[in-house]
Amino acid sequence: MSRWPAFRTPRGGHRELTPGVVIKAALAGIVGPALLGGVLMLFGTAFGDLFGYAGDLPIAAFGVGVIMAFSPTLSWAGMLIGVPLSLFALSRGFAGWAAALGFGGLAGALVGAPLSSAPILAVSGIICAGPYWLTLRWLCPQALIATEAKKSPQNRNS
Repeated sequence: MSRWPAFRTPRGGHRELTPGVVIKAALAGIVGPALLGGVLMLFGTAFGDLFGYAGDLPIAAFGVGVIMAFSPTLSWAGMLIGVPLSLFALSRGFAGWAAALGFGGLAGALVGAPLSSAPILAVSGIICAGPYWLTLRWLCPQALIATEAKKSPQNRNS
């Protein structure tokens, strides 16, 4: 297995996690994008002042930054959907980074559907899933990475 698995992970990885690890990962998924949004807002403002808002980049960076900076107002609800999905995926051995991003997009779309904002919140869910998965991998790598190769069954006819 890869050290950065896109989809397949060891089955039963959820047993390796403690509640503290899951809470820290969820907080990273909520706070990380908000901090990045603040940086983008500052970037957009600084370049806008420098260039006089002549181009679209400062305005776009500021706009995306505002959405990301205020993402914790709804990302907690996405985590209520995404964390159980990730634990289920870990139990089945399908919790790689690409799967996590997909589940984050699904959680964001589910939160955004009643608000008529499913596409925007799906992207926000993907952005929140990245720090969540990276924190899980950092704090508890054995849940996501096979530590030793599985032995293949011996030929029983010998």
